[in-house]
Amino acid sequence: MRRRFTLWQGLVASILIHAGFVLPFVVTLPLLQPKKSHTLVVELQGMISNRQVEQKKAMEQQQPQPMSPPPVERREVPKPEEKKVVKRERPARPVAEKPVAEPLPLPPVPNAGDVSQAQQMQQTVRPADNSEDAFKGYLRDLKRKLQNNLIYPDTAKLSGLRGIAVIGFAVMEDGDIREESLRIIKSSGFPELDRNALATARSSAPFERPPKEITVAVAVAFEVKN
Repeated sequence: MRRRFTLWQGLVASILIHAGFVLPFVVTLPLLQPKKSHTLVVELQGMISNRQVEQKKAMEQQQPQPMSPPPVERREVPKPEEKKVVKRERPARPVAEKPVAEPLPLPPVPNAGDVSQAQQMQQTVRPADNSEDAFKGYLRDLKRKLQNNLIYPDTAKLSGLRGIAVIGFAVMEDGDIREESLRIIKSSGFPELDRNALATARSSAPFERPPKEITVAVAVAFEVKN
């Protein structure tokens, strides 16, 4: 086994090495300084220098090396999740069904009995209409005949008697007046004019024959025309 090289052995070797380099200078300069003092100085310098070197190395070894900062872990920032736009499907509009034109029901074919009954009703209505028109025409003719046969005495005219008397009577089928039906419905305001109105009706009969006996009311006017 090899022996370990101690610190003191190193110092002695260092002194001997430096002394070997210094001795020629000491020999050439014997008059300047004594050998012992110079040797002591050299030894001290060598020792001091060696100690400084060793201390410096020891201090460098003892000084903690600056620790490198731990690597910073890069945290990956999570990307924001894209919101999925959900498209809402619009409900399909119901297609309006076009109404199908349904054939209209044909009118029922009338029976022969119904046709004859309808014809009878038309025949019944028409005579009623015709009889109404004929009745109005009959009244116009009757009134015209009364006005033409009006009895208006001169004394009443001179006295200034004027008025309208409404008379009523029944005309029989032969055109004559039923006597008991003749009367004054509305007075003219003068008894003389009322009596003349009744006399005018008697003198105008007989009238045209009506389809059947009818009762009429006629206004007889007593007026003086200029």
